[in-house]
Amino acid sequence: MSPTRICCFLWIVASTASSGVWGQAPERKPPPGPQPDRAATDAFAAAVEKWQRKRLPWLDTTIWQKMEIEGIRFEASGRYLAGPNHQLHLSLGVRLARSQGRLDVICDGRTYWEVRQFDDQPPQVTRKFDFRKVLAQLEALKNEQLSTEFFQNQSFHGVEPLLKSVQNRVVFTRLQRDNWQGQPVLKLTGVWNEKVVGPIAPPDRWPQFLPRECRVFLHAETYWPLRFEWWGPLPGHVRDRLILEMEFQKPGFSEIPPQRRKQVFSFKPPAGDIADDTEQTLRLIQQRLQQLQQSVAPPRP
Repeated sequence: MSPTRICCFLWIVASTASSGVWGQAPERKPPPGPQPDRAATDAFAAAVEKWQRKRLPWLDTTIWQKMEIEGIRFEASGRYLAGPNHQLHLSLGVRLARSQGRLDVICDGRTYWEVRQFDDQPPQVTRKFDFRKVLAQLEALKNEQLSTEFFQNQSFHGVEPLLKSVQNRVVFTRLQRDNWQGQPVLKLTGVWNEKVVGPIAPPDRWPQFLPRECRVFLHAETYWPLRFEWWGPLPGHVRDRLILEMEFQKPGFSEIPPQRRKQVFSFKPPAGDIADDTEQTLRLIQQRLQQLQQSVAPPRP
C-alpha cells in the first residue's frame, strides 16, 4: 500500500460521513469562497516541482500516519526506499483498533511483490507479477495517463502523487513561518476548492468527520513535506479537531551501496506455490485503457 493508497483509504473513511453514516453536524454554513494566498500557493507549487520522482534517483524516508475517530484508531509507520530502474521497498507496520499487521511492497525491477501479515498469522504473498512484462506493455500502449496511474498505484512515485493531489484539491489561504520539532518550517493552511466541496458537502452544513482544513508543514529551506494535517468537525466539539495526520521524516537522497541494494530490493519467497498475477495485471491495464479511451471519445450522433 503506497502513501497515496493509505491517504485515499483514510479519505474514504472520512468522506462516508457525507452519506449520513455517522450523522450530520449542527447546521453550520460554510465560509465564502476561499481566497488564495500567493506566497502559500507558490511555496507549495515549488515543493511539487522539486519533489517529482523523476528528479530523485534515490529516495529514503520514514512514514507515519494516524487517524482516530470515535475511539477507533488507525496508525501506520515504516519506511519507503526507492531507486533507479523501478527499485522499490515500502515497509509498513499497521495498527487498527486491537489488530496489527505488516505490509511490504518490494520490486527489484524484475519481479513485483506484495506481502501482508496480520496479527500472529505468517506472512502471505498477496500479489506477484513479472514487472518487465508489465512495463513492456505500458511502453507499447504509449498512454501517459495510464502509465502514471499504474506507477502511482504501485507506490513507485514517492510523495509526488500526494503533493499533486493536494495541489489540485486545496486552496492555500495562509502562510506562516514557524518551528516544528526543531526545524524551520513554512506552515501552509488551506481548504478544499469549490469543485471538491460541491459534490460532498451540503450547502448549509458540513458533515461530521469530514476534514475541511488542510495544514502542510514544508521545511523552510528544502521545501520537503514534513507533515500533513486534516482538521474537521467531530461530535461534542465546538471547534474543529485533528482527524488525519501524516509525516515524512528523515528524507535521504544518497545512492544505496550495491551490496545493500540486494538486501533492500530483493525478496525470498516462502516455500510452496505462489500465484502469478502477471496475466491478470496485464488484463487490468487493458481494461483501464479502454475506460480512458471511452471517457474521451466524442458522443455518437
